[in-house]
Amino acid sequence: MKATEFIIESAEDDINYAHISSTIYRKISNHISSNGFDLIIRDTNKNEYYAYTSKSIGLDDIIPGVVIAFGIVPGGNIKGMAGSVGTLNHSKLSGYDTIMILRVMNEFNTDNLIKRFNTTEAMILVKHESIHLLDNLRADKKQLSNQSQSNDISKYHNDPFEYNAFSHELINRYTSVLHDAKGLGGAQLENWGELYGIDRDFRTTVDNIFGGGFGKLFFDTLHSPKQKRLISRLYKLHQLYLDQLNTTK
Repeated sequence: MKATEFIIESAEDDINYAHISSTIYRKISNHISSNGFDLIIRDTNKNEYYAYTSKSIGLDDIIPGVVIAFGIVPGGNIKGMAGSVGTLNHSKLSGYDTIMILRVMNEFNTDNLIKRFNTTEAMILVKHESIHLLDNLRADKKQLSNQSQSNDISKYHNDPFEYNAFSHELINRYTSVLHDAKGLGGAQLENWGELYGIDRDFRTTVDNIFGGGFGKLFFDTLHSPKQKRLISRLYKLHQLYLDQLNTTK
């Protein structure tokens, strides 16, 4: 089966998976702050990682059999973070076959981990990698992204799993409003929408999303069918937004 067969793009699923990815970030953040780290693991290059199991964090019901590992940012850069999702084969971690690596620290200590993890950059990274995890589970762990190391930005963005994860970063303005402002309507909901660049006019909102910055770069590098699919996803969410705007008070 192709990876694209597992990418569900209904508005309801987009809202649900955005909420789940936020839950994953929140639970990891709370666990780090309260409990430190569970264990240290090393890769084949002897790089060390603080590690946690999905069970210890209370995430086995969402992402079972996953180890979440934190390492040093490549080169130890002060800025910048990186992540990846892959298969795991570790003799001491029986029952855990997937690993999410989050390279967020520039110093290998828990104080640095807590400080760096409680940032917007880390939150975006965790949500992005969480979408990969969820897609991997929907694909029954049969295929992970094969373009994650590609230097070709177009190939990278058009990879089915990367397309979905980056799309979630852009549709987040809708999924956040529709989830967090559930039950609101009229002027209250419209005020929320304005904070996220959502206008009643769909074309204006599309311009806000893709008019510059990463939104423009991502959209311009997508192949035409994926551009149309992304616009379609946004339109479905926009219709839900208008329905909530007009039917609740």
